[in-house]
Amino acid sequence: MKRFLTSVLTGLAIFAFVGMAHADLISLDSYTVNVNTADPGLVLQTANLLSTPAAGNLIPGSPVTVDLFRIWTDETAVNPDDYVPKTASVDFAFSYTSGSGAGTVYGNSAGATAFFGFFQGGEINWGGPLVLDIDPYTQLVVSLSDETFNGGKWWGLNEGYDYGANVQATFEIFKQQQPIPEPSTMLLLGSGLVGMIAWRMKKQAV
Repeated sequence: MKRFLTSVLTGLAIFAFVGMAHADLISLDSYTVNVNTADPGLVLQTANLLSTPAAGNLIPGSPVTVDLFRIWTDETAVNPDDYVPKTASVDFAFSYTSGSGAGTVYGNSAGATAFFGFFQGGEINWGGPLVLDIDPYTQLVVSLSDETFNGGKWWGLNEGYDYGANVQATFEIFKQQQPIPEPSTMLLLGSGLVGMIAWRMKKQAV
């Protein structure tokens, strides 16, 4: 009987662990890229690279990285007003088994130069990641890559799409350990199972 009870409790613990380690199906329903598109500031263009809706299974400890959008400028040089950082953002909308969620990753863009303007380029940098609560024990974290673009030309910018850069998005699932039932609760459950089995065996014998 004692050996059987130990097996029951061990099985319950394994079941709880397996339940925590399963993959989560996440769907990116839409995303909107917002950048500076008029003077003053470095004027930017973007093109979405990831078609939506895009769905996939995310497993804790196995982040997924994809090309999200391309960014570039058609300006031919970094002008004085282009050094001023301009707000950039990407708005996300998700759905998953337990519901839906939305949020924004914020950053800024600007023109940059080095060696007294000999090297020029554009930069986009992002702040902290977007964190969404899928359920009380699961979080979806979305982060974007910092990029430089349209550089490589002396005393100016290599303008156009071909000299732009792809901004990547990384999606990752984090799970917190779910509370483990108190030993007394598990013992009570195990005792109940043992008692029920003993009662059925006795009834069959009669």
